Formats: sequence, structure tokens, C-alpha cells
Amino acid sequence: MEYVGRVPAPPLDRFIDDVYCLTGVPGHRRISVSPMPSAHLYINLGEPAFLWDSDPSVPPAALTDGWFMGLWTRRFVLEYPRRVHLVGVHFKPWGLSSFAGVPTNELRDRWVPVDALWHRSVDRIRNQVGDAASAAATLRVLEREL
Repeated sequence: MEYVGRVPAPPLDRFIDDVYCLTGVPGHRRISVSPMPSAHLYINLGEPAFLWDSDPSVPPAALTDGWFMGLWTRRFVLEYPRRVHLVGVHFKPWGLSSFAGVPTNELRDRWVPVDALWHRSVDRIRNQVGDAASAAATLRVLEREL
């Protein structure tokens, strides 16, 4: 699997550690993820990914178009599809609230579909980044959207 990432240009760099594009066949389809010190935005351009929370009261989730993921204080398991095409954002710990419009603590140990916070915008973003010819072009489109 290929990872192409970079620190975004100002003023986004005040809120975002990096933007990235993941493409290809993963070496391991299922990974156990430790608690994370950053929140994320994922735009999925491929098949669904699946998430299993270590809290047994939380049902497994199929992650499709796009989702925000808050800071996690416990482990979870993420299963990639056979072929990955994903664009993402690693927010600084305080950065997510500036984009999601909700306090960071409301998304702690949770994920929410992008459209729950950015009404009807995930399709537009997916179409624009999906039309880009390269990973670098994809990241430029994503930065422009942000």
C-alpha cells in the first residue's frame, strides 16, 4: 500500500498535522489501533472499511463514504478492504472542532459520518478528489476543500 502525505500549507497547518492518500493493497487487512492522540477525517473512495471498538457495547461499523473520528482513549480494530483508496486528515488535538463544528470532546471514542456534520458535502468532496490524476493532485484538492 502506498502512503503519500504532507503537511498542509498555512493557515491549515495550525489545525492539521498532515493530509494523506492511501492506495493499493494493504500488507495487513486488519490492524489493531492503540489510543490515538489525534482526530481524523477519512474520505473513502473505495470499498467499505470496518471498525470494531474494544468496548463490547459498541456495535461494529461499516465505514463507507467519509467519516470523522475523534480522539480515541481505547483500542479498536480497523479492517481495510482488499484494495484501499482513502484520503485522510490527521488533525492536531485541538484542530477538529474548527472543521467539524462540534467540541472535540463530543467525538471522543466515536466516529460520525461526514454528512452528519457537513451536510451533503461528502459526495462533492469524493467526486473532486476521485477525479484527481495523482496522489499529489488529490491532496491539493483536499486542501482546497478544507
